[in-house]
Amino acid sequence: MNKIKNFFADWSWKEKAWLAFVLIVQTVAWGIQKESAFMLIMTLTSSLNLVLGAKGKVAGLYFAIINSALYAINCMGIPLYGEVMYNLIYSIPVSAIAIFTWKKNMTKGGDVKFRTMTPKIIITTAVVTIAGVLAYMQILKWMGGNLPFMDSLTTVVSVVASFLYLLRFSEQWAMWAIVNALSIVMWIMVFMQGDSSALLIIIMKSINFMNSTYGFLNWRKLQKKLLVCLLLVCMVLPLGACGSAVEVAKQALEKKKQEEGQTTEEEVTEDEVTEDVEEEAGDSEELSVSLDHPVLGEDDIADYD
Repeated sequence: MNKIKNFFADWSWKEKAWLAFVLIVQTVAWGIQKESAFMLIMTLTSSLNLVLGAKGKVAGLYFAIINSALYAINCMGIPLYGEVMYNLIYSIPVSAIAIFTWKKNMTKGGDVKFRTMTPKIIITTAVVTIAGVLAYMQILKWMGGNLPFMDSLTTVVSVVASFLYLLRFSEQWAMWAIVNALSIVMWIMVFMQGDSSALLIIIMKSINFMNSTYGFLNWRKLQKKLLVCLLLVCMVLPLGACGSAVEVAKQALEKKKQEEGQTTEEEVTEDEVTEDVEEEAGDSEELSVSLDHPVLGEDDIADYD
């Protein structure tokens, strides 16, 4: 009990209220959606990861590992291969390494010591991110994944954000805000394709977006940086929305073409069946005529004479 009190000793009542609010909203949404216990654990671990991480608590990384494993399993059924590979191959190992590096760079109060990116690092990060998105999108297309552009965008930005997270750069929260904003768009697309469970993830990502913004403020304590974060989100979000809309439109057209092709094949098959039936009917009529008017044999002719 004392450990719990000590853990929350440096939390304000607003921060405690925010944590309670996040967990309650996720649980209520889960109850309304009547989803599985798997979905509840996945959404709660995601929120705990970010809320604790925003406070600079190493405990958030343990929830990050659990959430990455569960989220990868969920994305496998969509399929969003980029998200699956990111969480299993990258996120889990990085979170495990971050536990070690964060513990080596802690303050006496138990919070992590942050770092600040230089302009050179920011430019390099932006160039690498753009190149990575374009390259990885081609790989996902080759694999036949769903929404390859959005999947690539969210995955690559997540990889960059995780790397900044590992290195304790405070700007990583701006990247996470972008990741969550893009993820909201992507999961809306998945929801529009008929997956009702995506609604719970949309709520989770919306809460994560707000928490990422809070994390940025908490690590830097600067209002000006928040404006930069929101500006980046406003620039990238329309791009992601347009990309998703184009992909969904393409999929709809392809599906329509396939349906039209199947309809044509069915019509051809029906015509062939009708022709076969008519041929069989014709053969039956000929057979009937033959039976009604049998051919006379030689003996019948002789008798006739």
